[in-house]
Amino acid sequence: MGVAGTNEYWGTHDKIALGAIQQATSHFESCISDMHRAVKCFTRLRRHPNLGTLNSINSQRPNFVSASVHDQLRNARNEIHHMEELVMKGGIVQVQSTAIRADGPEVVHPSEPGQTVKTIDRLSVGNCEVLLCDVAHWLLEMAQFCELMSNSNNGQQSGVVA
Repeated sequence: MGVAGTNEYWGTHDKIALGAIQQATSHFESCISDMHRAVKCFTRLRRHPNLGTLNSINSQRPNFVSASVHDQLRNARNEIHHMEELVMKGGIVQVQSTAIRADGPEVVHPSEPGQTVKTIDRLSVGNCEVLLCDVAHWLLEMAQFCELMSNSNNGQQSGVVA
């Protein structure tokens, strides 16, 4: 949904589609925050002493639980959730993003003078950037592990108690 809002914003030429970009911002902020929470929960679950049939989640180490991914998501999440403090304290640099946005390089159009081509390939907030291809890869991995957990249970109870 964040991509749809971004596409609407950049694809609207007769007005400024502020509602679309606000909606995209909200979806991307939720996505990053939820991914951060999912990584923390999955990491904790992997260390649970009574995994039972869910022990299959420890047979491989997904990229989304690596320290570098955790750091990227945590840093972006922290920028999102603590931006208001920086704004109120006057700690924002003029070119710094105050909300997460889909962003990327902008280059001169090869055949249309005075026009540019913008490639949307990352999420930027504050001093953090997360590539959209990485987000897609991590979400796919998360979905695969959810399916693995669902299939490993086969209707049986795991040893994990909430």
